[in-house]
Amino acid sequence: MGSKFCELLTMLFTLFSFLVVLGIGHSWAVAALKVQCIDGEQEALLMFKEGFTSPSSRFFSWVAGEDCCKWSGVGCNNRTGHVITLDLHSFDSSEAMKGQLRESLLGLPYLSYLDLSSIDFNQMPIPEFIGSLSNLKYLDLSNANFKGIVPDHLGNLSSLQHLDLSGNSFSLKANNLDWLSGLSSLEVLDLGGVDLAMHFHSTIPKWLVESSYTLHHLNLTRCQLQGSIPDAFVNFTSLTVLDFSYNNLQGSIPHNFGNMTSLVVLDLTFNSLEGSIPQTLGLIQEQQRIKHSPLRELYLSYNKLNGSLERILPQLSELVVLEVASNSFQGLLPDCWTYGQNRVFLDLGYNMLSGQIPDSIGHLVQLKVLTLGFWGFWGPLLLNTSWRHAYFRFLGYMIDQIYVWVVVAVARIQRKFQSSQPQDK
Repeated sequence: MGSKFCELLTMLFTLFSFLVVLGIGHSWAVAALKVQCIDGEQEALLMFKEGFTSPSSRFFSWVAGEDCCKWSGVGCNNRTGHVITLDLHSFDSSEAMKGQLRESLLGLPYLSYLDLSSIDFNQMPIPEFIGSLSNLKYLDLSNANFKGIVPDHLGNLSSLQHLDLSGNSFSLKANNLDWLSGLSSLEVLDLGGVDLAMHFHSTIPKWLVESSYTLHHLNLTRCQLQGSIPDAFVNFTSLTVLDFSYNNLQGSIPHNFGNMTSLVVLDLTFNSLEGSIPQTLGLIQEQQRIKHSPLRELYLSYNKLNGSLERILPQLSELVVLEVASNSFQGLLPDCWTYGQNRVFLDLGYNMLSGQIPDSIGHLVQLKVLTLGFWGFWGPLLLNTSWRHAYFRFLGYMIDQIYVWVVVAVARIQRKFQSSQPQDK
């Protein structure tokens, strides 16, 4: 009995030792794979580095013969050693990298993430060869001082999910954006500052319709857009951010914006939009309230919108930011603020609103900025104690009257103070 027990114990110990050795061997193998760098890809990175004329701390670790997977800004696949990430975006403007984008990047065939934002590429055009990096899922060339025509070849990046070409000093133009229809996986599209005047017409572009099911973030600010906002936003049920600000869009806000039930941020500031705020925007919050993901930020300032806010504001009670300044809204300010306790920014200034200030505004305990334009309002403003750090901007149409009001108020205080002093005898 004792001998059988010893045999069993010996077998268990042998099996345990085998598993330990096997585990250590596997760990060594994985570790070996992690530190391996593909020689050809290291050479491609070193050639890419030679295209930069200004020294940068980002390249201090880029030493020939060293493991490129450990270089700053470089990420590799832990199993294959192939370079899959190149993130060289500039952190500090005082140490901005300058140079040229070299074709040696094609020596990184497995690259899926490329961020070259805030690098100064000295107004060179976006190279066509970028469209040959077929595994790219993330491409950020924003604020990189590119100039010229956006190449159609970017449409070959069929796996791309994130594309950002914004902030290139208004030097990029797009004569044709139909190539975007080839980016069937695109979720984020930021073309802020790209001149789209030659392409964007009154009808919705084909590429935008075909991207409607996957697109989450669409930024077309400062794109020289004109005409009316396209009606065909029915299918944009996944869109969370829509920014058409700083253009010259005309007409009314489409009623079918209410179909974008995932919308969190809508920015239409600095356009020439007319008409009233569609009631369907309120329906977004009604539908999203069930999903606990309401419309949070609404920016409509500096347009030509008109009508009353009495019906729409109660429907937008979940907004954190509401900007409708510098329009032509009329009527009373509704007493609907009891349930908007998360609101931190409220700008209703430079309109034609009037009447008594609602007591319920005092319930906005998180409010940091309030602009009403007080020349048309009257009544007490009940301040919650948590507003002590809030910044109130009391603006009206006649700014010069602020000075007059202050002078008169100070004079009254001085007279009252003087009248309370004892007379010299």
